[in-house]
Amino acid sequence: MSVPPGGGPFEVLLLPPDREGVLNARALERSLPDANVRLASSLADAASRYDAAVDCVVSGFRVPGGTAIDLRERAGLDADRTPHVVVVEAEDGRVPVEAVGEQFADLVPATAEDDATAAVRESIETAVSERRSPRLAGDWPSDRRALNDRKASILDQFFTKIPQHLFVKDASARNVMISEAAVSRRIHRLSDDYLGKRDIDGVVPVEEAREPYEDDLAVIRTGEPILEKEEYYPTSSRWFRTSKVPWEENGDVVGVLGASQEITEEKKRERQLEIVNHHVRHAMRNDLNAVAGWIDVVRNREDGDRHREDGDRHRDDEILDRVSRITDRLCNRVEKQQAIVDAVSAEPEPAPRDLSAVVEGELRAVADEYESLRIDADIEPDVTAVADEGVDQVVRELIENAVQHSEGRVPEIGVTLHGNGDRAEIHVRDDCTPIPTYEREILTGEREIDQLNHSSGLGLWLVRWLVENSEGRVEFGRTDVGGNDVAVTFPSPG
Repeated sequence: MSVPPGGGPFEVLLLPPDREGVLNARALERSLPDANVRLASSLADAASRYDAAVDCVVSGFRVPGGTAIDLRERAGLDADRTPHVVVVEAEDGRVPVEAVGEQFADLVPATAEDDATAAVRESIETAVSERRSPRLAGDWPSDRRALNDRKASILDQFFTKIPQHLFVKDASARNVMISEAAVSRRIHRLSDDYLGKRDIDGVVPVEEAREPYEDDLAVIRTGEPILEKEEYYPTSSRWFRTSKVPWEENGDVVGVLGASQEITEEKKRERQLEIVNHHVRHAMRNDLNAVAGWIDVVRNREDGDRHREDGDRHRDDEILDRVSRITDRLCNRVEKQQAIVDAVSAEPEPAPRDLSAVVEGELRAVADEYESLRIDADIEPDVTAVADEGVDQVVRELIENAVQHSEGRVPEIGVTLHGNGDRAEIHVRDDCTPIPTYEREILTGEREIDQLNHSSGLGLWLVRWLVENSEGRVEFGRTDVGGNDVAVTFPSPG
């Protein structure tokens, strides 16, 4: 017996007839390798063993302690939820009239000379397959043909409207049906290019086709599904999550049914979070070690010399100032990490925003934090753009990056915002030395931040992520006086 629709082992509650020879319970168990059989010895025992996980109940009509009707009442069996197959003794070819009147899934006539094991197994297979079919409610046709036609219509719409890569493959793992919906990006080709081909027939590059093809064959050979498998396609640097289940007809596996969904962005986010967490842990460990070291310097000097000179006290003040700067830097890193985690974890929600108000608000906040900093601002009023909620951090990070690269002096910074037809442009200009190549590549998306190169690129990486979430873009240039000019563009509404 093959695994019924729904996949996985199924549960059978078996209470044999009270007359031996009518049904061989042990033989029936052996004929159900894909089932967990709960063998009961009496009506009361069967009622105690029954629960919602049972897919099918099998019993004699007359059982130890009562009848199949009593069992339905004692266990609270619901005919619409759990099918009940009953073996009825029929010495003269007739069955008890009370059995016919009940809503049993099937009645299997049997005599002591004719073991009913094979017939019962077939009834179980039918009953469980129907139970594991999609559950229906409402005004649906009652006859099987009309119901199947309705289901076929729904399946057609799944394959033509759901924007996901769905497929059906035959016993040779050839694609015989492919979803026709407007999937934005399939694994490699358009739907028609798949039909009649196996994965190893050029559907995907040969170096990437072998494992998916072997998975198809494994499902066909064993009848075991492969669920939620993550697949990486290096030639396109893309990830997919794929499920494949056996396609069955009349109890035999005749192919594969599958669905595949791209998860490249999800995997990218996981990787970026891993890198950011590594970076912050590394930086925090270094800073905390430095704090601990300076504290030990002060403590050791106090322990070794009770008569302290003014110079020593001045030196202690310098150490405390240094420790204070380290802890400030540490707090800043933690805050930045949280901002990045929030940006990466949240679903992007670009919406029309008053970009003029956002930029002006950030300029005021920066002026309060850096009192000596002077910014030449040219902000066009009432500029609206489609941007993510964290767009305010973009301006702050770009200004702080200029301060960090000013080599201890007060930099000259200019910020402009102008609407330009279908887009809004923010420019942040400075008179600093060129942004390092590595950080420039982070900003433009040519490089991912990694463990070996992290410095201030972490803030620029946050800028890039926030802008990408807003469906905007970042460009790098140089000013007329040799400084940096970072341009951030957001789309305008409509």
